[in-house]
Amino acid sequence: MLVDKALKKGQINTPDELSLAFKLQILSGSERGPLAISSWKGESVLDTANLPRYRGILRESSAEDPALFSTWHPEPHPLWDTLFSVYFGENESLKAWRRRVVPFVSLWQAVVENGYFKPSASNEHKFWGLQLLERSASMLDANNLGAVLTPNALKCVIANSTTKEKSLHKVALRVLAAFTKAAEIDSQAALVLMTNLTGKSGVMNFDKATRSKTIASIVAKLDVGPLTEYILYLQNAFLNPQKHGGAALGEEDGSADGGSGGRPQPQQSHEALVDSHRQWAMDQLLALVRNPQLPRREEWLARILRFFIVHGFYILVKDIPRSKVAEARIRPTPELSDKVQQGARERFFSVMGELNRMPLLTLDKKQAAPGVMPRRYLGVTESGELWAEVAVRTMIDDLDKQKHVQPLLTIEDSDTSKVVEEARKRAVGVAEGIRTRYKQIKAKDNEGAAKRCEQYRAFELLIWNLLLQLAAGEYEAAETLDEVCECYSKVLASDESAAKGHSGDRDEEQPIVVLVDVLVSFLAKPSNMLRKLTETVFTAFVSEMTLEALEVLTQVLLDKDGSVDDQGEEDDDTMEGDAGGQMGNGVRDSDAGDVSDDEDTSDDDGSDSEDKGQANGKLVPVDEELREKIREALGESAVMDENASEDEVLFDDEQMAVFDDKLTEIFSNKKVLKKEKRELQLTIQNFKLRILELANIFLSKQSSSPCVFKFISDLLSFSQIVEGNAKMRPLYDKVISIL
Repeated sequence: MLVDKALKKGQINTPDELSLAFKLQILSGSERGPLAISSWKGESVLDTANLPRYRGILRESSAEDPALFSTWHPEPHPLWDTLFSVYFGENESLKAWRRRVVPFVSLWQAVVENGYFKPSASNEHKFWGLQLLERSASMLDANNLGAVLTPNALKCVIANSTTKEKSLHKVALRVLAAFTKAAEIDSQAALVLMTNLTGKSGVMNFDKATRSKTIASIVAKLDVGPLTEYILYLQNAFLNPQKHGGAALGEEDGSADGGSGGRPQPQQSHEALVDSHRQWAMDQLLALVRNPQLPRREEWLARILRFFIVHGFYILVKDIPRSKVAEARIRPTPELSDKVQQGARERFFSVMGELNRMPLLTLDKKQAAPGVMPRRYLGVTESGELWAEVAVRTMIDDLDKQKHVQPLLTIEDSDTSKVVEEARKRAVGVAEGIRTRYKQIKAKDNEGAAKRCEQYRAFELLIWNLLLQLAAGEYEAAETLDEVCECYSKVLASDESAAKGHSGDRDEEQPIVVLVDVLVSFLAKPSNMLRKLTETVFTAFVSEMTLEALEVLTQVLLDKDGSVDDQGEEDDDTMEGDAGGQMGNGVRDSDAGDVSDDEDTSDDDGSDSEDKGQANGKLVPVDEELREKIREALGESAVMDENASEDEVLFDDEQMAVFDDKLTEIFSNKKVLKKEKRELQLTIQNFKLRILELANIFLSKQSSSPCVFKFISDLLSFSQIVEGNAKMRPLYDKVISIL
């Protein structure tokens, strides 16, 4: 036979001989008949039945046959070009051979995944594998791309993409670039890449592991359909990490090559790994909401919002297949820990912070359905409903009424429960009244009506978000709700009086003052959502600002309760330096910007600190509280004879050890108090920075207001107070930038 003669009577031992045999079979264009090779089965040499024979040939392992495979070449054998043409090319004559050769998935697993990429493989073989992976990413469609995203292959990519010192670093980066390019071409391929790179074959923190932005780039390429599927993938990974999560829940965060760029990590308990995977899934969902490159659609945004509501505020007793809320149909396995539930609530409010400031989803006014509000309104759905209302309605109208859904946060005190429930009912009624009033004013369609509409909308936004605070267990929000409802009532009464030609009661407290006071109380909290909400509501009412309302802001800025006692700080530092010399501790707080010059000498002995203090012309006052604590530690030995000899031993070794322990405790407690003091000062400083942000909004939008001159004067006074204080430099820079 022709092939037998050319290939030494069927003895195929090298890739060249295998390639020649396969090409001759293709060129003949006939069935097996005359092209049959002795001892080879099937219709071609690359038939599935022959896989055990030729996988070793394609691996080209010198360990198996040094005589044949001792010479290495930088590119994969040209036979792979022929195979890719057969598997994925458009040539009709080659496509006819697809059924006569081994399936691509089987070939990849046998030769590439378990050959080129096996853990013990040489860098030369891994180099071939990475080149084939790069080529596959550019040639395979979404249906076949997942076949090459195998565990060993991705581990090799991750391990070699972290640092330039890796010998395969450049080709690993080319593979990542090929992934990104494939996602740009096909959004469905982007979904396949996302689920595989962060799933069982890859590692959940893929970008962190590879020190790249691969996942971030791929996510931006998702269309609505694949994006919805990716959200479902993340939700399933949260609900059952062991079934839908990463490979190796026991290897997550990378005890091997993966989770942290190849650095070995300490072993975690199973519960900690499950929590970690769920935290990751929640972070990805939040990142989708924050990503401005994604197509903003109400459907998938609402799905994420409801998901965080269900798992942050409720406990699912059992699966509820027919639940009206789709996200409440499947109960998490295993049960959610307190940490995860707290994380879900935190991310819920982060999502609300984004949605409250998100422009209307309809692209423009012409495309909007009848009755839909213009684009300038923020925090609304396509139907004109506030996102905060959607969240509250999901709770009170759907989840609270379901039999197998239990609220996570309950009120044990009956009196408090009654107050909260009454505040909730009143607030919902007021919010619904605002909506009615809003529609009435909007129908007038003039400039004044538009401004009032925005303010009424701000009231509604404020009330629904305060109801969410109530749901989160912040029951003091009930009192704030009453204040906001009362403030709205006064505004409504003022509007009605103005419509009738009457003037309001001048002696009554202005509604805007009450409102600003409420907004300032929000800024005192660390919630980013409340900060964004405050800025939105303040902007709506900025044209209504009076001197009395602005004084609420300036009083906070000029309040000296949060000023820094520099002398007190120096006293503490000097005493710590003295302690550092005696105990050899040398530990300092790491708060950047809060460390004074004196703290730099905390490792010196007490005499040095004293000398430096005297050199600067400063007398260090005695800390009577510290002296008393040391006297208590000394006990009876604190009463000393002034005539006692310096050589007299006051303590034996055991007493000295006890005294050292007590002294260490005294100074440790003092360090804790000092750290708490610094944290308090930082909190006050951040609070005032948020107040200055409101000041900036007022001055930028109401530069012609008659209140501007008095307000600027107060800001100048504040700048003079903080100008000479290095610790208050951020406040000084902020107020100067405003002025």
